[in-house]
Amino acid sequence: MRRLVALAVALSLVACRSGGTDAKADGIDSCLEKAGYGGSLGNVDYRRQHDATFDAALTGCYQAVGIELPAPGVMTRALDEILLAEVRCLRDKGWDVPDPQRGKEGGLNMGNLNDFVPEDQIPAFQTDDQACADDIVPQGKGVDINDPVPD
Repeated sequence: MRRLVALAVALSLVACRSGGTDAKADGIDSCLEKAGYGGSLGNVDYRRQHDATFDAALTGCYQAVGIELPAPGVMTRALDEILLAEVRCLRDKGWDVPDPQRGKEGGLNMGNLNDFVPEDQIPAFQTDDQACADDIVPQGKGVDINDPVPD
């Protein structure tokens, strides 16, 4: 689940922050600063869906460095599909995983692991969860927001 959480963070916080090591990221950062959107951007996909001015600025900054973003909401739906695939996989392995709930910013959320996995079973759950994560997003493959979402 840790890799899926990292994937969620990476996809939902689209604007990369490279710390000055990547020219495209630096260009995006500079452009967003000029547009008045410096610092933490929060859930970028959610903001794009609810703030047309932010969406226009973000899209323009990415286009300025040659990157086309998917339409607002695409990343949230892709993350939802990844989470649903994870839940199906865990259930196939015998875990009683609750249905994900829609969070306040639109994406699905599994909730607190401790609410449905007894403490003495957490190591076994983590092993199965990692196997599911590896099936959904193979290690070393990387993540591209244009990748097809697994079934």
